[in-house]
This record gives sequence, structure tokens and C-alpha cells, in this order.
Amino acid sequence: MKNRTLWWAVSISLALALAVAIGALAEPRTPVHLSGLINDYGPQDSNPVGPWEIRGAWELTLKNESAKADFSAELTMEEGDYWQSQNLGDLNTPGSRSPHTHHITLVDAVVTQNSAGGFSLTGPPTITKDGTAVLPSSNLTVTISGGTTVPFSNISLTFTGPAMNHFGSQAIHGVVRKVKFSEQDDSH
Repeated sequence: MKNRTLWWAVSISLALALAVAIGALAEPRTPVHLSGLINDYGPQDSNPVGPWEIRGAWELTLKNESAKADFSAELTMEEGDYWQSQNLGDLNTPGSRSPHTHHITLVDAVVTQNSAGGFSLTGPPTITKDGTAVLPSSNLTVTISGGTTVPFSNISLTFTGPAMNHFGSQAIHGVVRKVKFSEQDDSH
């Protein structure tokens, strides 16, 4: 009788452990760290004159315990060939393209899940131009999206406020290159 009771107890325990493990595998995993590249053009009417070529790297760390995230991007901008040709600039003189850098950070930005998948974070960014703080009172929305095969594949940055005059009102696009789902994981 004792063996039969022990057998039932062990069987039920194993079944429950298996159900919990299968349930955990079925839940979608939330990343903790993402990184990638921005590679886009600003609009032709951005300030002072566009379109700007916008290139750089970015990182995002989700703080799952608080539904907040930290984001940073290091971007270079310069006026492209179209601007140079329209303004009779010398295409071979790099300084004539108004090259400059931007460091953009969001700290403790609010994270919102998107109905189509992915998520967004919004907040007031700190923006520098060539190392000096600029464009205060701006707002930035960072959106991470994807598809059914690669759920976290795209990033877009959308500025409002004073930063919109420089970066444009349209989204600036890029790609997700790495996704980490835990501190030990190095996926994607």
C-alpha cells in the first residue's frame, strides 16, 4: 500500500513539473538587452537643410521588474550627395557636408507593449551635438518591431518637440542585430 501511494505521489509530482515546464516554454520570452544599427536618411526639409545621412549604433536594456528601459544611440549625420549636388557643393570636400555627431540617451523610459507585437518606449531624451547638450524639451519614441519569424528585427526613432526640426518628423529606421533574453543568453 505504501509503495502504491508513493508511486501516485511521484507520478503526480512529475506530471505537474512537466506541465509547468511546458507552460514556461510556451510563454513568449521577453528580451533583456537589444542592440543594432541605425542606417537612414532624414527628410529633405530638415533643419538646416537635408536630407541628412544618419548612421550609428544603438543599445536598449529592458528593466523587466519596473516596466522601464534605458536606451542609447551614437549617431553621425552629414548632408548627402543630393544636397551637395543641389547646392553646387564640392562632393569631394568632407567638411562641406556639415558632419557632426549625436549621443542620444533615454533613462527609465516607460515601456508599452504594442498590439501588433514588439514594444515602444517613450521619454525625454538627452541629446548632444558634438559633445554639447542640445535640443532640450524634446521627446523620443523608440519602437522595436518584427514579424513571425524574427519578432525583434526593426527599430524606429521618432522625435517630437525641438528635435523634430533637426531629425525630421518621420521615423528614423534601423535594424536589431543582437537580442539577449537573459544575462547568460547570447541569442540572435
